[in-house]
Amino acid sequence: KQGWPDGAQTVVLARGDDYADALAGVPLAYQLNAPILLTHTNRLITSTKDEIIRLGANKVIILGGTGAVS
Repeated sequence: KQGWPDGAQTVVLARGDDYADALAGVPLAYQLNAPILLTHTNRLITSTKDEIIRLGANKVIILGGTGAVS
């Protein structure tokens, strides 16, 4: 919340149990001035959903292969 107090149009979403995708997404998130949010592989966790809503994001970029976040 401190990094984006006024929201963000885009968020970058990665799985929280394997940080390789999140780390690889840092340059993209930096380029877009977008936060990287973490979630479970098979479901969107409530705190991440709430943060996407708070930010007012209208675009979500999902990192990883087809099995990373479904």
